[in-house]
Amino acid sequence: MDQFQITDDLLTGVGDIDQQHQKIFALANRLLETETASGRNRLAAMQALAFLGGYVDYHFAAEELAMRDSNYSGYAEHRTFHESFREQVGNIAEEAQNGASPDLMMRRVAALVADWLITHIRFMDRAFAAYLLGRSTTTSIHLPSPDRLKVEGLVPTDYVVPNSIGAGARH
Repeated sequence: MDQFQITDDLLTGVGDIDQQHQKIFALANRLLETETASGRNRLAAMQALAFLGGYVDYHFAAEELAMRDSNYSGYAEHRTFHESFREQVGNIAEEAQNGASPDLMMRRVAALVADWLITHIRFMDRAFAAYLLGRSTTTSIHLPSPDRLKVEGLVPTDYVVPNSIGAGARH
């Protein structure tokens, strides 16, 4: 069974946000499974961590642009939390490159997702989604497209959004 799962209290009601959160959880689960299956292989873990970090950057960029587009008053605070998460993922990757044990790296990733990301989704992302839903005149709300994020310079122009968890992404 996967360690991280989307539960009802983590659903936002905005399809794009919920789908991207499910993908982040699946990537985190894959990272932990890759590490276990590979016998604590540092290279495999670092590649999986980079893939997770790239997708999280894409997701955060989409949320942040949607916040700016909608004049969301909580944008600055929300972005600060995103930056904190990005920094923590970067710190884990740096520690791994500097020889931290794969076990330690996996515990840090698990704690980061369990403690930080779940709390962030439960409170901050759900508040933003409620704001979007309250402003919407349609039942379908979409985050900005990957192409728009590229044009805006928020993701690398060669970034490929994975269609499935097994797919790779360049970043």
